[in-house]
Amino acid sequence: MMTLRWMSWSAPCALVCLTACGSDGDGSGTDAPPPVQTVDVPRTTTDPLPPHHPDLAGLSVASRGPRRLDVDELERSWEVITQLPLGSVQLPEFLARSLGEPDWLSVTEPSLEPSPLFMKFAVDLGNILCTQVMTDEVGRPADTRAILRYPEDVSRNLRQLILRIWAIDASAPDHPDVERLRKVFEAGSSGPAGIYSGWLAVCVAMTTAPEFLLY
Repeated sequence: MMTLRWMSWSAPCALVCLTACGSDGDGSGTDAPPPVQTVDVPRTTTDPLPPHHPDLAGLSVASRGPRRLDVDELERSWEVITQLPLGSVQLPEFLARSLGEPDWLSVTEPSLEPSPLFMKFAVDLGNILCTQVMTDEVGRPADTRAILRYPEDVSRNLRQLILRIWAIDASAPDHPDVERLRKVFEAGSSGPAGIYSGWLAVCVAMTTAPEFLLY
């Protein structure tokens, strides 16, 4: 309906504009053309800001504060990461409420503050989902896995996880994210399950990091 209304208004407006532009003020058709307009402060190819824009250094607030993913965004993000059909990830009601979903009785707006309480339940969620996904992937072909695609090649697997979960290209040989997640993997691999524990630690660390939860 919005498109139809836009079209029904645009046609008369276009007709009016064409009629007005095609007629002269006194009917003689001898009016001089309007002067060419000029820009007061020309922009250069090296200036990233438009003319007359205030200096960024003088602004007290450069952007809005960070917000976190809501429950629906968390569920859809996990489905994309693990290559599951839409609607496969449904958090239980008690966990969804703890993660800020409104109950629509006393609370009608989702809580999007990255609070300590949210982080506590986000870690619980990461442990639950990472364990379930990795348990399912053990018996699947390597090219269909999301977390354990290259479990024996630590650097390669970390780079594909950084791209998949954080949407960051970590292909550089000395990328800092690869190195700090390698330390997480090595610390986790000291557990009884070996490298499985290491990749579980990496999965939880990545899905509870600001790169995943905040925007």
